[in-house]
Amino acid sequence: MSSDYVSLIPINPDYVPTDEAVARGLQHLAATDVLRRAGDGWTTGANLQLLVQDPKPFAKNGQVIIAQPGAPVWYRSYAYIRGHAGINFEPIACSICQAELPFDEMLAALGAATGDVALSRDALSIGCIHCDGKNYGPEHDYGISGGFARFELHIEVTTSRQTQGNPAVLQEMTAILGAPIKMVQVLA
Repeated sequence: MSSDYVSLIPINPDYVPTDEAVARGLQHLAATDVLRRAGDGWTTGANLQLLVQDPKPFAKNGQVIIAQPGAPVWYRSYAYIRGHAGINFEPIACSICQAELPFDEMLAALGAATGDVALSRDALSIGCIHCDGKNYGPEHDYGISGGFARFELHIEVTTSRQTQGNPAVLQEMTAILGAPIKMVQVLA
């Protein structure tokens, strides 16, 4: 159980949707009260569970808590690819020998990409201790536990470690934003 966040990010780490597409996506989520307009910004709405599905939600006094309406929501485009990951990191396989890559190197590659500076391909690469191959971090699928992106829609939530994005809503957002997206869960 953690109180952290989920982000919607493009699968292609270099993709940044247009401002118009982002506005349409936010309005689409607001139409079902997944998100709400709050002054100049956005917050979670009463129906966040339409997007963020948790098979083992946290309950307090018998009430399921995913996010209280009013939790912060923001979006941002970055000049360079950034890493998005937390402590719930899932293992990934080397693209050369298929052995599991070292956890510490995966976190280092994602952590290196947290500033707003351009990083070399080497800085974003993960070395394999099994075959000595180099794996370019942004080319891997980290599942729900992380990824690399230049755009994110950040949503504060309270979830278990088993949160998933609703496939139908992710597909709708893919169509609106103009590229395949996924949800990542970041537990700090």
